[in-house]
Amino acid sequence: KRMLGFARRKAAAAALRAVSKGSGFGTLPRGALLLTGRPCEQHHGHSARPLLVVPSQLVPGLSLGGGARSRRLTSSSGGSAGSGSNGNEVPDGRPEGGVNKDSGTAEIEHRQMSVRIVDCTDGKGLLGLVEQHGESFNVLHISAAWAALATLRGGGGTGDEGVVLQLLQVLTRAKMQELGAREVANVAHSMAMLNGSGRMVVDDELVGELQARATATAGDFDPQNVANLLWALACFDTPHSQVSGRMVESMAVRLLSVREQLSVEEELQMHQWLLCCDLHPEWRGNFSRSMQKVKEELGDAFRQAFALQAPTTSRLQADVAKQLRRLFPELKVEEEFEDPKSGYSIDIRAERSGAGNASDGGAGGGRVWAVEVDGPTHFLQGGSGREPSKGTLLKRRQLEQL
Repeated sequence: KRMLGFARRKAAAAALRAVSKGSGFGTLPRGALLLTGRPCEQHHGHSARPLLVVPSQLVPGLSLGGGARSRRLTSSSGGSAGSGSNGNEVPDGRPEGGVNKDSGTAEIEHRQMSVRIVDCTDGKGLLGLVEQHGESFNVLHISAAWAALATLRGGGGTGDEGVVLQLLQVLTRAKMQELGAREVANVAHSMAMLNGSGRMVVDDELVGELQARATATAGDFDPQNVANLLWALACFDTPHSQVSGRMVESMAVRLLSVREQLSVEEELQMHQWLLCCDLHPEWRGNFSRSMQKVKEELGDAFRQAFALQAPTTSRLQADVAKQLRRLFPELKVEEEFEDPKSGYSIDIRAERSGAGNASDGGAGGGRVWAVEVDGPTHFLQGGSGREPSKGTLLKRRQLEQL
């Protein structure tokens, strides 16, 4: 990682590929530099960990301090150039010059595939990777592909993006029993980002299978995994069922065990999940013992963290409030009104006092409107430009339920 600060990434990757494709160092470019770490004392100092290989001319004046050592390799150095390298890292104690070509090359190829997936900027490129290499994807590749699809802008779920969605659902089912806690949480989070809002609709049966897998791996979930999964559940507005009930119970137990490790961002996600459970008629009457304990012991802290987030006021919002006051002087207009139950900051609260039916809303028969001013950051870019982001949709739904 330190070397990447000195050398261009593409040049470094090219040198790594040169090593991984050859038997030893025979194909390494002339004048390349091998930077290795300290020899491992438990192995009598004869084995070092190669960190990275880069063309040495890219790092003029490089200082190899701190106990690091280097060897200058030529194209004729073959496999006898000191510590063996698989292009990334060699287990301690391997004989010098040895190269585990199979595992080393596979590891590099897996990492390169992950990078290629993450770097996709359109549905066509992602579809090409999935169609060509999907059968060899591991669970990390599948998780990365879901994340890449969720962050693509434009397409509206049609064309290439729609095909990628169908293929990923098939691949996810095939690898379901291999998914770990992190992959389950990441895939669920990406599905929630994609589902609805006019973009894509994820198969409900697959969501159920993912919930069952989450229950099976609940003990391995870290705080971020728990927060991502339960926030995804809130976005899906998942109805209560036997499968979802078991999953939420297992996550509540896990949440109580990692409560001291939660970050502020994770507390915000947990507040929206608890709010979803309070507002959803099917969940409201089906709180398990652990869910109730989470609400009683952590609910207030989650809400406080949520309410403490400083609201941002845009010029557009200020203009809308100004025009409301000008056009309707009888209205009482407040900006950034905090809803007492949810902690949500409502962009504009407009109240018209006076006699009327209590059903109109507000005390004494007055009428109250909650006005949300959604600028460009509330919408997905590309496509029609009219598709709200998942966070915007979640807030809208919960405010309507309130």
